[in-house]
Amino acid sequence: MSLPLVLVGCPVRNRARVLPAYLSALEAMDYPPGRLRFAFVLNDSVDESEAILRAFAERRPTALLRRDLGFPRWRRGHYSYANLALLRNLLIEEALRSGADYLFSVDSDVLPPPHALRRLLAAARPIVGARVPNDLHLPGEHWRCNFLCADDRGRLRHPRSFPPDALMPVDVVGAAVLIARAVLEAGCRYAPAGTGEDEGFCRQAKAAGFQPWVDTGVVCRHLMQEGDGGPEG
Repeated sequence: MSLPLVLVGCPVRNRARVLPAYLSALEAMDYPPGRLRFAFVLNDSVDESEAILRAFAERRPTALLRRDLGFPRWRRGHYSYANLALLRNLLIEEALRSGADYLFSVDSDVLPPPHALRRLLAAARPIVGARVPNDLHLPGEHWRCNFLCADDRGRLRHPRSFPPDALMPVDVVGAAVLIARAVLEAGCRYAPAGTGEDEGFCRQAKAAGFQPWVDTGVVCRHLMQEGDGGPEG
């Protein structure tokens, strides 16, 4: 019995600094190359991102999509959730068009460990994310990650404590998420919301009966600082 066909990718804008490390991590995944496809949505890039992705596409089956939105400049923390939702939904449409059984949406500054995909598939959940630390570059307790849970008043919060190596249900997850085709076929799409487009997607998924999960034992590296993984480093 063949393994599921997985489409891996993300939107890309001016990410030449991190793309070499990111693409190397994707190529290092412990999964048969013949069961992987890749797709990237180029938008408003003015650096070498497109050239780097085209070189990657010569080695791996890759769809390079383009949707420019008129925002060529980029600064961390400056996003349009509506634009990000649009770009991520283009990735969903490519996943459906490609015949993939799963979409593995991995942001371009997130490096999954080699075992990540196999372990997330083994979780047998329709939506399951890896753990992506968001604050290792800051002093403190390092509990902020890529998932949110509702508190007793319904407010979405980063849980301050969680099991270090377990599957746990969450209300929102993003950055590195494996999504089954059934979720996409049910019409779940990214949409702007209070904490971002991932919240919009997860709200739709939960309304359709798909609970999001996180495997806290699958820990990705997050390239948060200048020099992390890019040509400058």
